[in-house]
Amino acid sequence: MKNLLVAVDFSDVTDRVVAQAEQLAHACGAKVWLLHCVHEDPVYATMGEVPVVLPSPDEDLSLRFAGEHQRLLKLATTLRSSGIDVATLFEWGVPTYEILSQAKEHSVDMIVMGSHGHGALYQLVFGSVAKSVMHETTIPILIVPSETHKATHAAAESKWEEPMATPY
Repeated sequence: MKNLLVAVDFSDVTDRVVAQAEQLAHACGAKVWLLHCVHEDPVYATMGEVPVVLPSPDEDLSLRFAGEHQRLLKLATTLRSSGIDVATLFEWGVPTYEILSQAKEHSVDMIVMGSHGHGALYQLVFGSVAKSVMHETTIPILIVPSETHKATHAAAESKWEEPMATPY
């Protein structure tokens, strides 16, 4: 493995994703392509009865999303300080498409990303980026679960009670 694509969304699983990627990069001597994708629907404002779209996706992303861009740069700096070759990718678009596109463009050998572990109803309504990427690529994927997902399932299992039998 020479190239790892590490997709981060700055959720509670991001630190675990980066830590796993760091271990893999050290073990394989791989370069890390650190990707964050911003995607939002256009914001509409009105001036009287004239709708105005604010702002355009064509604007400089690093200015429009300065906080997220700085977080990405900070993660890259942390990885570099441990001796890993890192490049940052700050992209606009649909996360699944951008992950697959960047993986192809940079000839990555593995994709590392997190999973929030939402329930079946959430997945049915909103889908899952991790699941979509898995179904659309042949590149190996390491999916890192969030700690809150583990805690939620552990709590649910500890509260489980065997249903009482209903006599006939």
